[in-house]
Amino acid sequence: MLDHLTLRHFTPRIGESFGVAGTEGVTLSLLQANSLASASGVPPGGREPFDLIFLGPKSPILPQRIYRLEREGDEPLEIFIVPIGPVEGGIGYQTIFA
Repeated sequence: MLDHLTLRHFTPRIGESFGVAGTEGVTLSLLQANSLASASGVPPGGREPFDLIFLGPKSPILPQRIYRLEREGDEPLEIFIVPIGPVEGGIGYQTIFA
């Protein structure tokens, strides 16, 4: 399923919250969905690479690993999330789709 996701899938979800399974109520809010395409464009047959930036609470800080993100009305996503440090309002997390 992850290989079918694109930047356009996430852009309308900016500002929405995703529950993080197995973390006692931690939610991540989608702050940004950014294209990572180079000047040469997207490879033939490939998808545009992109990243997602999430905002989480100041505590607990989630270690980098695969998490199951859940949002009502959507299929759960199991994605690798990396903490990128403090941002305004909490801790930033990033995931990259290449």
